[in-house]
Amino acid sequence: MSKLSKQALLGIGLAGLLFETIARPALSVEKVSLFKVTTPRGDIVIGLTYEELEKLKGHDADAVAKAIASQGALDVWQYSERKDGKGEVTHVPTKFVGLQWRDAIRIENFQTRSKVIPISDYSMRQ
Repeated sequence: MSKLSKQALLGIGLAGLLFETIARPALSVEKVSLFKVTTPRGDIVIGLTYEELEKLKGHDADAVAKAIASQGALDVWQYSERKDGKGEVTHVPTKFVGLQWRDAIRIENFQTRSKVIPISDYSMRQ
């Protein structure tokens, strides 16, 4: 391998490392994680931002469940599927709800292939 090839490979590796340590956390601040909550009245999907999950000291359903159990309630945005202007399905915040500890029977991570719109982006479109 020539000296130029080694330098190019080193540069690409360094750029990737910088992206992982600096850019990715900055990009993920507005990322919303969705969770399916089973209640006696049915299932709802809620969304929490990266920042909100950091305050709960976790990024999974267990952290959300522990927060609801310890606080007795948690105020969150309920998300629903909607079609955007291009006809693509997205998950958007529809209303602010208070989850009570007694109402949340089960909480699990909710995976979707649809685009998830953060509340800040959605409120600017309205």
